[in-house]
Amino acid sequence: MRATTSVTRVDLGSDWTLANSVHVDVGAALAEESVGTLRRHLAEHEPPTP
Repeated sequence: MRATTSVTRVDLGSDWTLANSVHVDVGAALAEESVGTLRRHLAEHEPPTP
């Protein structure tokens, strides 16, 4: 019984780690996209520098 429990814990841990890293990757991609959009928006509305 104990062996089964620890195997389940390890499996859950691996799944959680995988899900967490996917979430971090998605978050990083969204943040990067937001920064790019913000920069374009600012560049469009900035007065041209002489």
